[in-house]
Amino acid sequence: MAEAVVQLPPDSTGKKIRAIELVVGAHTVYMEGSVPYDEDGNGLWAVGGDGYDALLATIGLEGEHTNPRHYEKDNGFYSEVVTRAGGVATALWTTTTTPDRTAGLDTTIYTLEIENSTGAAVTAWLEIGGAAITVPFHINDNDSVTIDYVGGFNTGDADVNCNASVNDVVFSIKGTEV
Repeated sequence: MAEAVVQLPPDSTGKKIRAIELVVGAHTVYMEGSVPYDEDGNGLWAVGGDGYDALLATIGLEGEHTNPRHYEKDNGFYSEVVTRAGGVATALWTTTTTPDRTAGLDTTIYTLEIENSTGAAVTAWLEIGGAAITVPFHINDNDSVTIDYVGGFNTGDADVNCNASVNDVVFSIKGTEV
């Protein structure tokens, strides 16, 4: 593998570009990538570069809650896997479930998973206090859906229930409490 750093145009003081030549089997692969530098010539993302602190915050290594997914992984919860039963909304993430929701803290859901093996297509949703808080999700028999709330879905300081058009639909959520 050959690697070189050149300046474009060759006689300028412009931004550097990284050129890589890699031989894979009988083929040669060429790649290029720019490496941004600050005014002092430091790599922008290198320690001491102007963008270093912003990079750490962006990937969740500095600051509080700067990367929701990183924070969720380290501090989040997984609800119990719950099956809707009895023809009514069933407790999913409440102060009485195991694991239980902490009263006084706001819940933010990052992932909702619903699985259907009831023998027919179903509609499923989440509720708080008897009111739907999600759109109804239509799920075919022997199928499942995973809904990612990239920015988080804040449900506040409230118990979350699951409901569906029939019994035996399975739910779980992942999120954080703050």
